[in-house]
Amino acid sequence: MEAKELVERLEKFPGLKARFEELLAIAENQDGKIELADTAEEMIVLTSRSLNREALQSWAENQSQAQSSRFEKHHLSANKEVKKKSNGTVRSAK
Repeated sequence: MEAKELVERLEKFPGLKARFEELLAIAENQDGKIELADTAEEMIVLTSRSLNREALQSWAENQSQAQSSRFEKHHLSANKEVKKKSNGTVRSAK
């Protein structure tokens, strides 16, 4: 995959992009605040967990949208966002 393609794909998922930027910031340690490997490891683990949650959330949203689209294509007559008019059936007396 080309770098340009990766950037374009990440632009579609700002949460994932932010997590990768956090990982890069830890790896670069430009401000020099991370002095111990244990500290870097802890930060990487926490950021990786956030990345995993973000990726799973993005996947779930995409799946939901894809399933909704498939349903709408197969059920063109389905009414969306229409309030029911019936309160149910009346119970019979015993």
